[in-house]
Amino acid sequence: MLPVSVDAIRSAIVDKNRLPKEYPLETPESLKLEQDFLDQLAQSFCVLDETIARDAITMIKYAHQGKRRKSGEPFYTHPLQVAMILLTVTKDPDAILAALLHDVVEDTALSLDQIAYQYGRRVAYLVQKLTHLDPTGKKTTLTKAENHAQLAAAENKEAVLIKLADRLHNMRTIRCHKPEKQRYIAQETLEFYLPLGKHIRDKGVDGVLQELKTICEALV
Repeated sequence: MLPVSVDAIRSAIVDKNRLPKEYPLETPESLKLEQDFLDQLAQSFCVLDETIARDAITMIKYAHQGKRRKSGEPFYTHPLQVAMILLTVTKDPDAILAALLHDVVEDTALSLDQIAYQYGRRVAYLVQKLTHLDPTGKKTTLTKAENHAQLAAAENKEAVLIKLADRLHNMRTIRCHKPEKQRYIAQETLEFYLPLGKHIRDKGVDGVLQELKTICEALV
């Protein structure tokens, strides 16, 4: 259970009337990607309301403002891409929201309490399963083995699906890393993430697993 203290979550980011005055990092390409995601959402059978989806996009834009990926794109385009991949696998609205928000607790000032208050306990639970926290709820750095153990122990299939979508987008853009790191990540994906995906026994994820396998085998 995630305790929610209203006083603890009234931050400038959650309160739309008190969003930071700085403009978030946007590009014509990132704005097009936002619309592509919303179009895909509208055409899917997902019942996630567009207003809520837009609200989550605004939140990640401001939370990640100024941050870029190694490719130079605004960082918030990564969770957008993850959510778009996830929409091909599941129509669970909480999972799609958690995909949009999956990096904010680990990488920004937002907390799980804020996410629970804004989008519900289940969304916060899914984000928690994808975030490196110590037993007290503070951010921490996990070893590779600890990270794998945490993910493998996740009781919720949707948390695993989000992580697989996250890994797929990272593999699609892996050329930004040095060759040795590309090989390391590809080997890890083949040895851990593919078996994990097969273990959840969800036919919808077959396309994701096949693409991961194809990319990784070309790198190792």
